[in-house]
Amino acid sequence: MLHLWGLPRAMKFDNGQPFADTTANMTPPLALWLLGIGIELIYNRPNSPQANAKVERCQGTSARWAEPGQATSAAQLKHRLEEVCHDHVFRYPTRVCGGKTRIVCFPELLENPRPFQPERFDLSKVMDFVARGTYVRSVSKTGQIAIFKARHSLGQKFKYQEVTLKFDPHNREWVVYDRNGTMLKKFKAANLTKENILNLNLSKNYLET
Repeated sequence: MLHLWGLPRAMKFDNGQPFADTTANMTPPLALWLLGIGIELIYNRPNSPQANAKVERCQGTSARWAEPGQATSAAQLKHRLEEVCHDHVFRYPTRVCGGKTRIVCFPELLENPRPFQPERFDLSKVMDFVARGTYVRSVSKTGQIAIFKARHSLGQKFKYQEVTLKFDPHNREWVVYDRNGTMLKKFKAANLTKENILNLNLSKNYLET
């Protein structure tokens, strides 16, 4: 779809997988991939699906039209979704467009002003986004914390404590602080790479001390 229509400037999401993960207090790889290709992320307030009601209804309509449960392969599902997208744009009149189709109201959709160019993936946009957050972790009984499922050792003297993390985009490091704001340790963000984000495999499980 991105190859056909180009990149939107932003996409709005609920606070749930695969674009958000409130339980892990970390941005999922798919959302980081969108950032890297140049799409801004806009999140609803937690537990507020009504804030994105039009999109929710559109997704429901698309699911009914595409009938994904009837697809026998990924290729067939892709084809069904492409047909639904075509119908939404070229054949389906909307109230917002005064009973006209979207392509009549927005002919610039055919111009593809922001072409999808995955080779221009910008890791710095991902780094800057991650650096805006503050991430809370509970230290395990073995003195470890997990970031994107990569385990980092703080030492057993910190077990069961709550720590906060900030990301340093310049050195590509996680900086860990105790509850008083004292820095405890730094860890290299070894799995936060362009290759891993493009392959959506940030959850590599390894231990760094």
